[in-house]
Amino acid sequence: MERNEASTASLFCELINEGLAVCIEAEFTKIQDEKTFFLKTILNRSDKENRKLYNQLKPHFGDSHYDYDGMFFGNEKHARWMGYSVGYFIVQQYLHKTNKTVLDVIDVSYDQVRRSMEYFSP
Repeated sequence: MERNEASTASLFCELINEGLAVCIEAEFTKIQDEKTFFLKTILNRSDKENRKLYNQLKPHFGDSHYDYDGMFFGNEKHARWMGYSVGYFIVQQYLHKTNKTVLDVIDVSYDQVRRSMEYFSP
């Protein structure tokens, strides 16, 4: 399944969509002193915290029906902006593992990203 066909096929695909968006926003704001509260929250989460959030969502990666509002905006079950953090974390791990840039990843299939994460043990 290519990236465009998969764009909203599962939670994993949505995580990648949002993770790419956060990565691009982070790139464009590198030279700015002020960042939005949203971006500061995502960028300041530790790897340890991101791994914990990743492991919470991992069993649902293949789900096509999920609580988008809860997973991405937060509720009593999910941390605020959890989905954005996990998406950013996945994309960052993929970039590190493959030595690619954010722009390189835009054309990569989501299946390829997911396969690379199968061997990732947070």
